[in-house]
Amino acid sequence: MEIFMSKDLGSLPQAAHLLTVVAQQRPTTEQIQVMLPYLSALAQAAAAGGLPSPDAFRAALGLEVAAAANELLPQFNPATFIGEGWRIEEDGVPIGIAEITSVGVRLETMLETDEEYITGEQWLVRLKEANAVRLGAAEFWYLWNNQGQISAAWKKKTKGNTTYVFFDGTVLRDPHGDRCTLCLYWDGSEWRWGVGWLGIDRSAGSPSAVLAS
Repeated sequence: MEIFMSKDLGSLPQAAHLLTVVAQQRPTTEQIQVMLPYLSALAQAAAAGGLPSPDAFRAALGLEVAAAANELLPQFNPATFIGEGWRIEEDGVPIGIAEITSVGVRLETMLETDEEYITGEQWLVRLKEANAVRLGAAEFWYLWNNQGQISAAWKKKTKGNTTYVFFDGTVLRDPHGDRCTLCLYWDGSEWRWGVGWLGIDRSAGSPSAVLAS
């Protein structure tokens, strides 16, 4: 199915390639110049109503349909999951399982040279300054309910100690007014969850899950 107004500008497979370059690489100036006519034609087709439905577009690219991907991210309710009085204070836009699968996730520490610890609040500030795309409560909730999708690499210990993977894209506030973020960790036999208070120290054994882009 053609999506561009002119056959000279390409089709869905070519659009898929462009999207991959943009999502997974840092395009050079030359690459951007090559892309511009394609992206312009795509915008013109959208304005003229010439694009297929989102589901048809994703299917043509070999991706899950958007509706299915959205269903994989049920809403997280801290009051129901943790207890009465817990609430979400800061929350980002859910990343979506399709993007996590295609782009990948990396574990990021925000320690600088010779640092062993910084507070969780300092850690969060550095994540924001680095423009890291942080996984949050929606992604935590999906993985907690689909534990077969959790990376086996997250089971590895850090300096002989349990690794706690934090989802710093969502900040919670507990009934006492303290700020914290969710985490997952492997106890040697099963996955467990916890919360880390942002006012206490974090080390290399408490990395953040961020989008690998």
